[in-house]
Amino acid sequence: MDRLSPEEIFDGIRREDKRILQRIYKVYYPSVLHYVQTNHGSELDAQDVFQDALVIIYLKIRKFMPVLTCTFGTYFFSINKFLWIKELRRTRTVSSDLLDPDELIDYENNFINDYIRMEKRKLVLDHFFEMGESCQKLLTLFIQNTPVRRITKMMGFTSDQYTRNRRTLCKERLVARIWESPRYKELRNEAYKEDSKIPRW
Repeated sequence: MDRLSPEEIFDGIRREDKRILQRIYKVYYPSVLHYVQTNHGSELDAQDVFQDALVIIYLKIRKFMPVLTCTFGTYFFSINKFLWIKELRRTRTVSSDLLDPDELIDYENNFINDYIRMEKRKLVLDHFFEMGESCQKLLTLFIQNTPVRRITKMMGFTSDQYTRNRRTLCKERLVARIWESPRYKELRNEAYKEDSKIPRW
């Protein structure tokens, strides 16, 4: 990893380059595992946090390429640390000396928006996969821009209008499930707190 610049690593993540992803895991996972296990977590928790950190970077670099003032390892570990603290705060009791308040504020400023985006994405997928197989298949076909007429034939529906009506119904059910989720309300509050920091002139 030392021979690769942060930009090369980011580009590898963006391209989902298996060689670079495997190298990131080999070099950085042990320190993440140690940190999580030292702070009330398990190996499974560490794996989840590590994967979520990669997702956050992936979402960020789809918008712009971060310019680092530290090594990639320091940057990546700070994301993992931020995610684990957020998880502890949400689900468990956290020791007051686990993270310095000023350090947490800095992490919040850098990662909170990407964290909210990632959590919303996970929330949508969680509720999507809890829906019936028919709705999952129908919405997936629409997302893939499959022509309505072809979807009607594939699903065995009676008309294109019925297909559109079913899509609307499935979409409304999915949105309702998400809005009723306690996790959605938590994320909405997080987003509101972040938005309230924006000056209003």
